[in-house]
Parts: sequence; C-alpha cells; structure tokens
Amino acid sequence: MIGFDTLRAMESLRDSGFEESQARAVVDTFKDAVAGSVATKADLQEVKGELQAEIQEVKTGLQAEMQEVRTGLQAEMQEVRTGLQAEMQEVRTGLQAEIQE
Repeated sequence: MIGFDTLRAMESLRDSGFEESQARAVVDTFKDAVAGSVATKADLQEVKGELQAEIQEVKTGLQAEMQEVRTGLQAEMQEVRTGLQAEMQEVRTGLQAEIQE
C-alpha cells in the first residue's frame, strides 16, 4: 500500500469540519479506491520478469538478424573481390597485349 496515513487524513478532515463517521467514510473510500490501482512489489517483480524475457527475446532476434546481415555482406564482398580480380586480369591481359604490339 502507498504511504497513506489514514489517521492523519481523518484528523485533517475532522479539523476541517467533517464528523468522525464522515471522515472515516471518506478515508476508507479513498483507501479502497487507491488499493486497487497501486502496484505491489509482487506486481512489479512479475512485470520485471516479463520485460526481461521480452528483452532477451528481442536481443536474440537481433543477434540472429545481425548474423544474417554479416553473412550476406561477406558473400557480397567476396563477389566484389572476385569481380575485381577478373577485371584486373582483363586489364592486365589487355595491357600485355598492347605492350607486345
């Protein structure tokens, strides 16, 4: 429960003109209304566990995607290397042919 001092609240209401029964009713109503909307430590622990699981799932997914990208880039780089080597060989062959002419 939140740090709500019911006795102090009742005294404050009484000091402002509420009768004892009215003050008690207001404080009890407020306490009941707030009790259903305040997260407990157990609630927070549950949410924390769920968030940690989701974060791990996202992390695992991202690692897999990064590996796919890495593999794809390595394959593309190899294709570029192979293409450049072929082009360089053509230039070399062409230059050698020109030199021999």
